[in-house]
Amino acid sequence: MKNELRFILASHGPFARAALETLEMIAGKQPNMTALELQFGEGLEEFVGKYEAEIAQYPEDTIIILTDIFGGTPSNAALQLLFNHKNIQVFSGFNIPLVLELSTMSFENVVDLCAFAEKNWPNYLTNINQQMQKREEVIEDEY
Repeated sequence: MKNELRFILASHGPFARAALETLEMIAGKQPNMTALELQFGEGLEEFVGKYEAEIAQYPEDTIIILTDIFGGTPSNAALQLLFNHKNIQVFSGFNIPLVLELSTMSFENVVDLCAFAEKNWPNYLTNINQQMQKREEVIEDEY
């Protein structure tokens, strides 16, 4: 089976769902994209569980998580996933024009997607995987 890129939009409240619905109104059904929303009163552990349930459905695919706010619960929960899953790429700062553009493009792999994001959306998206890698390099240099 071919490794596919699957997208999870994640937000505080209904923004992710509304963004996906708006995208589908404009560009049609998005079978490789889903939305998760943090409900009032939910915490980090519950949101990690939502991610885990979604990721478990596609163990062979690369999962691209797009969160609304860097440092928020959806972003922090996605960050925790990086320690146990090698097939995840996390970005923070998504918006509707970005997901519309991503839905109309075809990427061979996650490296191509990251290069595209860095070139075309550097002022909007934070590459969380890259941030973690930089942090690890600083820690290694200090010790």
